[in-house]
Order: sequence, then structure tokens, then C-alpha cells
Amino acid sequence: PEAVELLPRDTSLLPFAGERDFKNLYSSTVMVNQGDPLAGAECSGVLIGPRLVLTAGHCVCLPRALAMPDSPARTVIDSTSCAARASVTTVISGTVRTEELADLRIHTYAGTVRPHPEFKLLLDSKKTLLSSTADLAVIVLDKPVHPPLTGAPLADAEVQPNEFLVMAAFG
Repeated sequence: PEAVELLPRDTSLLPFAGERDFKNLYSSTVMVNQGDPLAGAECSGVLIGPRLVLTAGHCVCLPRALAMPDSPARTVIDSTSCAARASVTTVISGTVRTEELADLRIHTYAGTVRPHPEFKLLLDSKKTLLSSTADLAVIVLDKPVHPPLTGAPLADAEVQPNEFLVMAAFG
């Protein structure tokens, strides 16, 4: 899909918990979709370069049945069942009119999915996670994000117990 710009946009259509990022501090947080990018966020990702998005492998790979009689594992999600392509949507706030209404610049980009080679999740019959290895994937965008977005503010040191943590995400 090509870049799309919609102004103004009712922000109540974007589900959230917490505070909205009207100051664009976390503009590198993006929506990741395998289907219609304007249908809502399936997952989040983070823009780590002008054409590179990091996301969870399970966001771009499908579960499949697993036949292991001696194991409680019944479903696997791994790099053999990933989408070839995904959509990435950026959302930048412009003029804030009210708490529910702001001008948003929304652009959608397409890219190639590349899961981590060791990605593997095992789930039991109730879809409870049994094990997780390298639940990561990158999406290499066909075109660089424009205008360029600022990177996520990162910590200077490891997170400590009881320390304040900011989580930015869609979906």
C-alpha cells in the first residue's frame, strides 16, 4: 500500500489504555498488520531505521497444528508459517483540538517480513504458551518512512526493580 494521509481524524477510533502521545515522543512506535492496515492495529512494532521495523514474530507468523504425541504442545508458531509481506502504519499527531479529536498524519508502508531464524513458540491445547524462543521479526520496508521519525527514547542503563517504565504500543 502507498502512503495515506487522513486529516483530521477522530482519535477515539484508535483503542488505547493510558495516555495518548500528542507530543510525538514515541512516533517510532508503529502499527503492524498482515491485512487491511486501516482496520486497526494487529500488533505494534518500533521503527529502528528508515526502512526497518522490529516486531514480535507471532505478529507476522501463523499458528499451525503440531502432532507430538509425547508432548503437551499442540500448536507451533515458527518461521515456516510467516506472511511474506506486512503493512506498517505510522501515526503522527498534529494540532490537538480536544482530548478526542486531533489532526493525525497517518502513512502506511508495505514491506517484506523476515522472522528471526530461531523463532519458535509452542502452545498447549488451551493456547497457553509452553515455550518461546526468539519471538522476533523485522519488516524491511519498500520505501523509507517519510518524513523521517525520531527514534524511541532509550534508557541509559538496565531497568531496575520498582523503576518507572513507559510502554508505547498500538493494538
